Amino acid sequence: MSKDTIPTFFFRANDPLPILDELDTQADANLASVLVLENLYGKHANSTDAAERSNFAVILREHGMALETNLGIIKLNAELMTDERIETWVNRAMVDAERTARKDRIDRLMKKMAALEEAMAELSEGLVGDTDVIL
Repeated sequence: MSKDTIPTFFFRANDPLPILDELDTQADANLASVLVLENLYGKHANSTDAAERSNFAVILREHGMALETNLGIIKLNAELMTDERIETWVNRAMVDAERTARKDRIDRLMKKMAALEEAMAELSEGLVGDTDVIL
């Protein structure tokens, strides 16, 4: 643990499981938020009622800000998970089956993070650059 890191419930030097669990949960939540935003944006784009469009715009902004906050949480947690720390955790497994399970867990999380990154890029392309920018 670096000298600048304050030990907390969420950060245990030899056990990254709380952070891995949080990253996994946040990735799922953010992927769901992207779907909500895409759905709301479609409704906003298809609406012809000015009041309804305004309401959708407000909801989209609020969900967008929440998503941005959640992505910040992911970034902070990810900064705690250095390659060295992950490698040490994987290699400390007592048996090969546990080591394999740990590697698989990291692989699944990395795939989920890549899917989130791709979803965010697609969402950004869909919302930014539109003449009716609402976020």
